[in-house]
Amino acid sequence: MIELQLKDIKMLDLVLKELCKNTTLVLNAENLRDNWLIVNSEKYTFENEFERICSIFKFYDCAEIVRIPFSKVYIKRNSNTFQFNSQGGFEKLYETLKEKRKRENFEYKKSKVDFKLANKMLEEFPKTKLFSRIGAFIGIGLAVLEIIEWIMKLM
Repeated sequence: MIELQLKDIKMLDLVLKELCKNTTLVLNAENLRDNWLIVNSEKYTFENEFERICSIFKFYDCAEIVRIPFSKVYIKRNSNTFQFNSQGGFEKLYETLKEKRKRENFEYKKSKVDFKLANKMLEEFPKTKLFSRIGAFIGIGLAVLEIIEWIMKLM
């Protein structure tokens, strides 16, 4: 899964909105650099960043990535672009993923606590079983004594 970072959300939403605005717009790395959406001076790092952005768009299927062999890579809108944008775009997606991660973290901590409690219960089970048996024997013994006393009173 592609990890969304908070610093990317604004830029990804801007790219998404640009794709929704213009029907013929096709974005490449130079477009994004010229519009200061990707800020990096080194060509290698800049192209890697653009590839990462392309992989995010491809993973969430909100734009089409066009690769021309021995040439450039382009981002253009697909049938899901408008729907993804109308549902809140990457900002909403980031918040949803953040909430999901928080919930999963809570469930993980809860399962750890449940596991520890179950282990403690299993450790204490033999002691509890022994105490209940001792209590049962004492109860049976007292019942027998009461029966003997009752029989003695009748005679």
